[in-house]
Parts: sequence; structure tokens; C-alpha cells
Amino acid sequence: MTTKQRLKKLFDVVVEEMDSNLDFKEKVDSIFETERNTTNKKQKSKRNPSLINPYELIKQGEDILKTNLAPMDIEQLKDVILEHNMDSAKLAMKWKDKDRLISLIIDMANRRIAKGNVFLSE
Repeated sequence: MTTKQRLKKLFDVVVEEMDSNLDFKEKVDSIFETERNTTNKKQKSKRNPSLINPYELIKQGEDILKTNLAPMDIEQLKDVILEHNMDSAKLAMKWKDKDRLISLIIDMANRRIAKGNVFLSE
């Protein structure tokens, strides 16, 4: 008898026992339910959604983006950075300087909007 055949017999026995023994079935189900809950659960962000889309605003001009960013507080600026993946290392989440955060958002928005322009003919 091969290993595959032995495993099939073993699982047949387990399934039969689950059908006849509710306690055993609940134990097996709880093993898979616990695993399913931990692997399928998306990690919820503790941050709020971004108030603006910096990529749309940078198309209208850097001054427009800066004007929209200026009234925001530090946490709102960090929300923009996080939602739009502007800081993969998450170093900006430690920054306390509002101007530094605004500069990062403007710089990253400019870079991403300009990406590919090198291939356009003038």
C-alpha cells in the first residue's frame, strides 16, 4: 500500500468520525476556523482615508496642490502619504515637521506624474 492510499484511508476515517461524532467535528472545524480567521482577515488601517488625491491636484499645478495641503494638520498629511504609498519605508510617519511632509507629497506626486514622460516625443 502506498503512502497516498494510506492517507486516503486515514482521511476517510476522519470524515466518517466527523459525521458520527459532533464533538469531534466541532474540534476539527475549530482548527480550520481559527486558521481561516487569521489568514483571511485584512489588517485594518488605523489611519483615516486621504482627504485629497495629490495626483489629480498636481496635474492642475504644484501651487494648487500646495494650497490644498497647507490647511491640513500633520496627521491628515500622513494619511495622504500612507494611502497613496508615497513612503514605502514608512519613515515619514515619524516626521513632525509639516513642511517636510508637504514637500514629500509634492515631490512624490511630481515624480509619479512625470514617470514615462522621457519616452514622449516633443
